[in-house]
Amino acid sequence: MKLLLLETIINYSRSHGIPLYLAKALLDRYLLERDDFVRLEETYQRGIELTHYTEHLDPHDYVQFYYRMGIHAYALQRYDECINFCKIAFDRDESDNHMKAEALTAVIGSYLYLDDTTLAEVYLKEYKNSQFADFKQDHIQAMIYSKKGQYDKSISLYKELLHSVDKERRISIVVDLIEDCLRLGDTNTVNEIIASEATFFPSVPIKNPRRIEKMAKYLRLKGFYNFSIDKFDEGINHTLVSATHFKQIGQY
Repeated sequence: MKLLLLETIINYSRSHGIPLYLAKALLDRYLLERDDFVRLEETYQRGIELTHYTEHLDPHDYVQFYYRMGIHAYALQRYDECINFCKIAFDRDESDNHMKAEALTAVIGSYLYLDDTTLAEVYLKEYKNSQFADFKQDHIQAMIYSKKGQYDKSISLYKELLHSVDKERRISIVVDLIEDCLRLGDTNTVNEIIASEATFFPSVPIKNPRRIEKMAKYLRLKGFYNFSIDKFDEGINHTLVSATHFKQIGQY
């Protein structure tokens, strides 16, 4: 019902040239729809439309919108766009807040996926200075070690993190740990990790698209591992379940 009302306001404001109400309605629609992970791409494009009217938003909404768009772009693996959107918000926001901290982790992750460890380390320093920094600062540091090929350091740090974070957050760390172990050909550790699945497998539904993606990657890795040890039925089952998780976030 709320979406129907917002669409009415958007159509009226657009046809009558009322940018103030158009911008606010577009923002409200975007915020309402962005948690539908299956439609991440479609909602993102709706957010792009709003970028043409952001000068009509109040300063707080302006900054929060660009943070959210940056994080949204990161979830869609649009790393350059993530960085650009977050930097627009950084330029207007001198405060220390939770959303800014989340945006910093997205920017750092984007630079790592773009193989720029130098800028990733620059923004990691800024993230560490935030009062909202948490275990992700160590996770990111381990990812930087991995990007530099320092797998002994990354694996050691990943293992430490598994003992210091709560169960629901461990799946992301596990995936990165397994990938580094496979790079070193350490299948024994991979087997041990999979055998200890009860200690890190989420017990409640995941509501974060990046974490859903990590779950999908874990199940895919587990499936491929089972193929490698001739457990074909288990491999097929885990690969199919992995596909259903990718589908949840529109990664068909």
